[in-house]
Amino acid sequence: MNLPYHAHIEPTTYCNLKCENCINDTVPSGRLGHLSIDTLKDILSWMPFIKDISLLGLGEPLMNPEILNMLSLIKSRNIACRIATNGMLLDRIDIEKLLNSLEECIISFDAVTKTIFEEIRRGSDFDKVIQNVKDMVNIRDRKKILSKISLHTVI
Repeated sequence: MNLPYHAHIEPTTYCNLKCENCINDTVPSGRLGHLSIDTLKDILSWMPFIKDISLLGLGEPLMNPEILNMLSLIKSRNIACRIATNGMLLDRIDIEKLLNSLEECIISFDAVTKTIFEEIRRGSDFDKVIQNVKDMVNIRDRKKILSKISLHTVI
């Protein structure tokens, strides 16, 4: 029997933005919240065959106060991991620890002009995201961290 090797796990349903096409506002209030590290431990124990995890969903993963501990836990189990972030909160966390725990950090980047970017990603700051990505790349390169940093967009 072939078991799944990859899992998408939603670390939070909270988000710091109100993006134009996002359905986050439709999440029932009973489903809102952060994944706890204890629940993540339970999930990993239920699926010992998982080798690769994407921490993403309707929320902004970096809003979960336990995200760095979750990433450390996943890495300690030799599971590859990636997250998808809107990039706004990268300046509020330990980027080195983040990158050392990840195979890839995906930045959702939905436009190349400030006006359109901020129109689509309501509540965002184009210049701040650009600076956060530059800072992350500089830390990665200076510390010789092997994590990939990707910008993903919808066309």
